[in-house]
Amino acid sequence: AYFDAIYFCPHHPDVGFSGENSSYKLDCECRKPKSGMIRAAAEFYSIDLSRSYIVGDTWRDIGAGRQAGLKACLGVKKAPGRVGEFQDQKPDELFANLEQAVDFVLSEANKSEDGN
Repeated sequence: AYFDAIYFCPHHPDVGFSGENSSYKLDCECRKPKSGMIRAAAEFYSIDLSRSYIVGDTWRDIGAGRQAGLKACLGVKKAPGRVGEFQDQKPDELFANLEQAVDFVLSEANKSEDGN
């Protein structure tokens, strides 16, 4: 597996800090749990969202995937000492790390190609 691109949202609609750039303080469609970044990538790369996965470590990631209509939303545990917070947005599967999640997605893709 490899990355074609990395998307990020620079906006923050909530609490800021002294001297912040106020042009970034807005309620946008790209900030998770909204699905704007996922939809932008899907449009640019002609991705079928119904056959796609998101892997994340917070409820915002899982929520964005659900809103976008992805096939599955996979969770990974945070680094030791940090707690992954999924709240009411529970992942379809939970993995110890990103490598395990990628292995799962690749095995699912192989099953689809084999017709299983």
